[in-house]
Amino acid sequence: MSKMEDRVSVEGVHGPPGSLERLLFRRRTLLCKPTSHRENTNKEEHPIDELDQATILTIQKIEFNLDRKRACELRRVQGAIERWERGTYGRCAVCDEPIEKRRLLVVAETEFCLDCKQTLERREHEYSH
Repeated sequence: MSKMEDRVSVEGVHGPPGSLERLLFRRRTLLCKPTSHRENTNKEEHPIDELDQATILTIQKIEFNLDRKRACELRRVQGAIERWERGTYGRCAVCDEPIEKRRLLVVAETEFCLDCKQTLERREHEYSH
């Protein structure tokens, strides 16, 4: 168990039971996954044709995107753990109202209540079009 896990207190937190454990487990899982970038180091030994090269580039792009998504998820999970430590976990970052426990059970790292998240997504959609 890490020092951070030892310091975390559950008093004053508005999350459902088991939320912290799920967040810590998710963080450990994300940190244990190795990055998946591959390089073709044997170009001279095994020349590849254009189709193979296109396949390799496609796989590398997919792996890069997965690594990026994993990094974003790790930041969200780490943010939730930090909110837990500050005693603000389970409160909406916009309206400061408690986040519904059902929502926290499904998306433990969320920092927004459902109403505020929908409003943010609606605004994001409006600005992107």
